[in-house]
Amino acid sequence: MNNEILLLFGCGLLLMMLGVYMLVLYRNLIRLIIGVEVVAKGVTL
Repeated sequence: MNNEILLLFGCGLLLMMLGVYMLVLYRNLIRLIIGVEVVAKGVTL
């Protein structure tokens, strides 16, 4: 295994981890927004 393949593999792995992290963050953000909307509706009603 030469350095270029190792570097490419490392970059791919890093991108994959970043993608998963962003996806989890995005889902949490959506859940937070929905939660805030529900609370706001509860307050107005």
